[in-house]
Amino acid sequence: MMGGALASETPYWLLICVLASTVRLSEDASLSLYDAACEMLSAKREHAELRSGALTGTIKNLGKDAVVGTLAGRLFEADVIAAGTSGHVRFLVTRQGLAAREQNSPARGPMN
Repeated sequence: MMGGALASETPYWLLICVLASTVRLSEDASLSLYDAACEMLSAKREHAELRSGALTGTIKNLGKDAVVGTLAGRLFEADVIAAGTSGHVRFLVTRQGLAAREQNSPARGPMN
């Protein structure tokens, strides 16, 4: 699970904004995408493998920012397998999500 303080203080939908998904994403799967994207930004990586209990796949930093209503942040795409179903997800990590990550630095598991 995600670091307790961050998960209890910040609703996951303020950390990550899913713009489009061809698979149903659980809260845990959404948080796995959030964690992987934050780690990629921190390491300045454009691509990464994603492996968590909730999903597996590849994730790509699109190098662009996007704004949806009052939420803004860095844009990502992922090809994933979640709950046995493969699909594609386009999402952004919100500015609030990046700020929360910097304050709490939670870690969820390995990303290769």
